[in-house]
Amino acid sequence: MTDTATDTATDETEVEREPEEQVRRMERLRINLLAVDPASLRRALKGLPAPVLDSVAKAVNVRPPVLRAGSPKPLKRLHDALMLDAVASAVTDDCLEAIRERLGDEADDPAPESVRRAVDEITDTEFPVAMVRLTLSVVAAGHAEASDTCSELLDTDERFATPDEADLEAPPVSVVAAAAPSARKADAEKKAARQARRAAEAERKRLQAEKKAVADAQRKAARKAATTAGNVVAEEGEEDEDVALPTAAELAASLTVEAPVAPAPAPKPAPKAPRLPTRSSGPVPQPKAPSAPVSRRAAGLLGDDARDFNDDDPLVGSIVIAEIWFDSDEYQGLEAKRRPCVIVGVNDKQFLVRPGYSEGGRKARDWQSYEIGDWREAGLDKLTYIEAETRRIDRAQAELPPLGKLTVLDWNALW
Repeated sequence: MTDTATDTATDETEVEREPEEQVRRMERLRINLLAVDPASLRRALKGLPAPVLDSVAKAVNVRPPVLRAGSPKPLKRLHDALMLDAVASAVTDDCLEAIRERLGDEADDPAPESVRRAVDEITDTEFPVAMVRLTLSVVAAGHAEASDTCSELLDTDERFATPDEADLEAPPVSVVAAAAPSARKADAEKKAARQARRAAEAERKRLQAEKKAVADAQRKAARKAATTAGNVVAEEGEEDEDVALPTAAELAASLTVEAPVAPAPAPKPAPKAPRLPTRSSGPVPQPKAPSAPVSRRAAGLLGDDARDFNDDDPLVGSIVIAEIWFDSDEYQGLEAKRRPCVIVGVNDKQFLVRPGYSEGGRKARDWQSYEIGDWREAGLDKLTYIEAETRRIDRAQAELPPLGKLTVLDWNALW
């Protein structure tokens, strides 16, 4: 079994496939590609080389960021055999490799029974039916030894029946009508859940704003107290400087007693003694109080974030470059850009991050954004502002190892 639908035959005795049959298999491949889950499709598209992704985007008349978002809708217009094979092969690479591992030495020329057995072992255990069906479609559209076996499986096994393309967009009318009451109930539950999430998010933002306001007030109070203490010490020094000891003449005058005799010629005034130095010529040096070590705050994760992510991981607080999706006025939809991000939570498959923005951007002017003080210490090359909202990204979207890590003061200011 091979993983390409465009492999050419090398066996001179191989019977040429009818053009109508090849067209049928390629169309089946296209429809089954639309049926896989968007997450798998998005990962595969991100892994394509840039020239291939650009060619596919041009063939379906969309910009590459839109295609990289993982929506199957643009691929409905993809009919080029080479590009269709490139995308489908990227999606099914892991599934095909699992089948080849089970075939072992038979992988290049397997018996039909071996193929069926290997497919049964991985279906609904390691891979969903839609992924296995697409894998079989890729092999069936090619010219490998097992292509006819895979095509027969697709035609005869009910599990791998090709869905109707219209069914991939909307369920049948009868099903919708029958399920209308339960659908309304589900919609109400979804609405309530959305409202609860919004309320939780609003509460989280309020708590963050309060924490930031308290931290700012504490910093201002500490600076004011330090300034006041310095001024008091300086004033005490100035007062000490103005106090002078009495001169010798002043002491003598205070001890003079009038004698009961005729007045004598007035004695010459004694010269004034030089002014003695003051006790202090400046602020009195004060011993420096030992500063208490600043402890690192725990990340203030709430709700689903607190449940799904670990905030004690060594990567928490690190700065990484990651691909972040946001609404774009230019493209009137989603656009991805590489941004510096602070990791605030970690699990096995994802990072919870707060993206950063350069000075002057719209997000940097948000009143809830935080300006990193020691941005050079964090490994950044310019002033950066950290967004208040968290984002979930796949680990593959982040570039490791990290650029650096926030200082304790910058990290605490986020919470």
